[in-house]
Amino acid sequence: MTLNSQMEGALDEKVIRASANTGSSVTLREKSANMRVKVAGLSDPFTAIRMGSGKGKLSHAPSLKDGPRKKICDYLLIAQIDGVDHAVFVELKKSLGSRGDPEEQLLRSRSLLEYLLAVCDIEQGGKVSRPKISYVLVYEDINLNKSALRPDLSGKIDEIPYKSINITRFQGTELELADLV
Repeated sequence: MTLNSQMEGALDEKVIRASANTGSSVTLREKSANMRVKVAGLSDPFTAIRMGSGKGKLSHAPSLKDGPRKKICDYLLIAQIDGVDHAVFVELKKSLGSRGDPEEQLLRSRSLLEYLLAVCDIEQGGKVSRPKISYVLVYEDINLNKSALRPDLSGKIDEIPYKSINITRFQGTELELADLV
């Protein structure tokens, strides 16, 4: 049983944004920013999980105190590529310098993956694989006129350290899954 099928079996179907076949694509949406990013070249299996507060999204326990500990990213992508499980946290931002704290949102989302892995591990009797984890921040616009940052052909801008994680930043509205992992 794949990590994808274990996660999909444990989660309410309302939080699963997409389950796809090899080579297909999925569009990730951030309604409040009026933003869409197409992720192409999906692996099989692939699962996109909607995260955040609100109905139909995976979120922290409601009993947590408000504040930074409740910050969360927009999506968790689970994929298996060449036999290796990957978990990719994705935060979408309209432009570089947008309001919010995207790095903290990515960092704070990891506890939800750990919780899901523990749930699946209990159900599967300790047979759940640990995925390779990536943190991705996607900007629709980085205002090239005012910024020294320049994305490469894949849309990758750079990689930045933040506390205990490394975040890869991208610019664009269409990205390849292989570049995100």
